[in-house]
Amino acid sequence: MVITTYAECGKCHTRVIYPETPTGQRLPPVNFWPDPAGDMAVWQSDTGTWLGRFLAADEAPSVPAKRFGRHECQVTAELPGALLLWPSQARHH
Repeated sequence: MVITTYAECGKCHTRVIYPETPTGQRLPPVNFWPDPAGDMAVWQSDTGTWLGRFLAADEAPSVPAKRFGRHECQVTAELPGALLLWPSQARHH
């Protein structure tokens, strides 16, 4: 069973995912939908945790990861993370 967990940007209301490294370090939020121009490989673990890592410019993500782009809107550019809902406020569907 795959649990889709996301949060919502407080400014633009776009769905975002909060991936972390396999060792538990937070990564920048990414947009909810995969992006072929993105620079992060993101995948969901068996427990529903979103994991990720940065990709080199010419690197393709390995299965089951997909390429995602970092979430950027005017608010996140000016005040990184200030108006984003954190994972404790995430919605589960």
